[in-house]
Amino acid sequence: MKGEIKMFFETNENKDTTYKNLWDTFKAVSGGKFIALNADKRKKERSKIDTLTSQGQEFKTNLANTVKPCLYYKYKKAGCGGRCL
Repeated sequence: MKGEIKMFFETNENKDTTYKNLWDTFKAVSGGKFIALNADKRKKERSKIDTLTSQGQEFKTNLANTVKPCLYYKYKKAGCGGRCL
């Protein structure tokens, strides 16, 4: 990010540009970059959550299909996360 900031100012600084305009432009550009970075971070976090939720559902399905029904209902009622089996 530091290199991008330096490059931005080197690229956009010239005799005709006022420092106020340059600063305002930088704030707008950097704000957009931070929004994009946060959106990407949230997307990755949501993907991890979806993956874990899917794995949890798969575990429940496998448990229901492989364990005796009386034990499965005991597990489900207790909410012990499989520790009581």
